[in-house]
Amino acid sequence: MTAFHQRTVEERRSLEEAAGWHQRLKVDPALELSDAFQRWMLSEENQRAWAASEAAVGALQSLATSPELLDLRSRALARARDSSIRRSSFGRMTRWAAVAAVAVAAVGYGAYHYLEQQKNNYVTAVSERRAGVLADGSRISLDAKTKITVRFSDTARNIELDHGRARFDVARDAQRPFTVNAGTESITALGTAFDVEKIGAKVWVTVIQGRVLVKGANPAITQQAPVSLEPGEQFAQAANTRPAVTSANLPAVTGWETGQLIFRDDTLAEATSRVNRYTEHPLTVDPSVASVRVSGVFNAGDVDAFVSAVTGYLPVQALTTSTRNLVLTRRP
Repeated sequence: MTAFHQRTVEERRSLEEAAGWHQRLKVDPALELSDAFQRWMLSEENQRAWAASEAAVGALQSLATSPELLDLRSRALARARDSSIRRSSFGRMTRWAAVAAVAVAAVGYGAYHYLEQQKNNYVTAVSERRAGVLADGSRISLDAKTKITVRFSDTARNIELDHGRARFDVARDAQRPFTVNAGTESITALGTAFDVEKIGAKVWVTVIQGRVLVKGANPAITQQAPVSLEPGEQFAQAANTRPAVTSANLPAVTGWETGQLIFRDDTLAEATSRVNRYTEHPLTVDPSVASVRVSGVFNAGDVDAFVSAVTGYLPVQALTTSTRNLVLTRRP
C-alpha cells in the first residue's frame, strides 16, 4: 500500500478535495446534486478519491488500527501541524478543520485499497452488518450472515449473492453493466439503488431508486421473460413457481439497515430465517407452522421478543430440544 505522501500531486489533490466535499455534504446533503459537485465527479481520479473518502466511513472502524493506515494518518496530521503554527488563530481553526478532512482522505484511500485487495468474498457473521464502497464507487450494505462474491473486469461488474441480504447503491458506468446473480435470477442495475435477499431457493429484489432488469441467470434452464422494475416494486421468485411483482413496503424492506426486522404478512419460515441471522442459537420451524403469517416490528437480535410474540398471538408453541435449541411448532 502506497502511503499518502507518496501519492502523485493529482492523487493528493483529489483526496483533499474529496475530504472537503465529504465534510460539506455532511452539513448540506443537497450539495450532492449541485453542478459543482457533479462536475467534480466527472474526473475518474476524483471518483476514486470520493470512493476512498466514502470507504473511510464504512471501513474506518475495522481498519483504524492497521499500522499502514496509522502511518498515513500520522503523516498527514504532522504536516498539517507544522503548517498551522504559522497561521493566525482563525487560520489555525480553519487549517485543523482541513486536517481532519485530509486525515479522513488518507485513511479512506487506504480503506479503498483494502477493499480492492479483498475483492473476491465479503462475508458477515451472525449479528454483524457491514457497509463499504467498492472499487467503482458503488456502495454496498450487507445484512448479518450474508456472503457476496465480487468480480470486476474492464467490461463488467458482477456480484454473486450466495446467501443473506444486501443493498446496492450503484455508481454509473455505462461501459460496465452492474449485475447481481442470486439463485436463478440475474439483476442488472440501470442506475439505481436496490435490495436483494436470498433465503434458500427464494429470491426477492426490491427497487429503492432507479430501475433494474431481472431475468433468469441461465435462460437455457429458466424460461423467464425479463422483468423491468420501478421504484417501490418487488420481484419474488421461488423454486418451481411463477415470479410475482408486487408493491413493496420500503420501510419494511430497508428496516434491517437500522437494526429493525419488520414483517408484513411474511411466512413464519421466512421471518425466522431473518431472525436467525442475529442469533448464535437459531430457531427451527416445524413444517406444520412454516406457512403461518407473521406481522410485527422487532429489534434485530431480540429473539426472546420474537418468540414471545409468535407464541402469544399465533397458534404456535416453542419447544426446547435436548441441545437447548428452540423449535416452533403447532400448538395442540
